[in-house]
Amino acid sequence: YDESLAILEVANMAGLLSSDSDLRPMTDLEAFVGIPYRAATNLDKFIAKGVIKPDEKAYERLAFSWIEAREYKKAIAPLQKAGEMHDTGDTFVRLAEVQLQRQDWAGATDALQKAISKGGLKDTGNTQLLMGIAFYSNKQPKEARGWFEKAATHEKQKKQADAWIKHIDADVSS
Repeated sequence: YDESLAILEVANMAGLLSSDSDLRPMTDLEAFVGIPYRAATNLDKFIAKGVIKPDEKAYERLAFSWIEAREYKKAIAPLQKAGEMHDTGDTFVRLAEVQLQRQDWAGATDALQKAISKGGLKDTGNTQLLMGIAFYSNKQPKEARGWFEKAATHEKQKKQADAWIKHIDADVSS
């Protein structure tokens, strides 16, 4: 893969790669071999120039490359764009996870609301659990408890949601 990438990059520097179908695989390979920052900067540049079509997949790849490079703030805008283009709310859930990582509780709840509104979620219980965590972290235990109660109705999240509910109840009673 490293040799293939080297060949693609030499071809790119020589001006031989000029289309979406040429450049997208190069940025995918950059991310795959462990240089996500370069993948993200190249992909961002190619989208801005209009060489790579600004579609859902391009924005997702850009966001995931920024995330892999631990540039969480830079991942927000492309995740937002991809979420708007996606048929389901799952991309907005990923955006919320990035916002939680950044401790942007309001941003996380906003993204989760968009995910729920859009629907078609792979894991509704996880989305509800994340919403509870975001509200609790934003010092809104009453709202958080309601979301944890919803999450507790899903087998996969029941144990964790119940633990959060007990924690909130202990905080309120003390």
